[in-house]
Amino acid sequence: MFELLAVVVGLAVLGAVLTVGLLVLKVIVMVILLPLKLAIGLVKLPFRLAGGLLGLIFFPVFAILGVLFAAVLLIGGVLALLAPLLPLALAALVVWVVFKAVTRPAVAG
Repeated sequence: MFELLAVVVGLAVLGAVLTVGLLVLKVIVMVILLPLKLAIGLVKLPFRLAGGLLGLIFFPVFAILGVLFAAVLLIGGVLALLAPLLPLALAALVVWVVFKAVTRPAVAG
């Protein structure tokens, strides 16, 4: 039983040592690569600023176009749903015209 406990404790110690070693290695690599990361960030800065400026300029245009597009889609959807009802509307119009022609207007008074 103690042998199993010793193996578990040994594996835990090995895991801790490996974790600390890899952490130190990561810190060393990050310190070495920090100047390169800063230089790349300085190179990318004008492009990010230009992209942000273009986004500020074009956002209202695309927002208005998006609202117009949504309105066109809404109208098209409503028309697509109402299109099958056109024969019924035509039949109702014919019945109304016939009914209007047959009935006499009410006499006032």
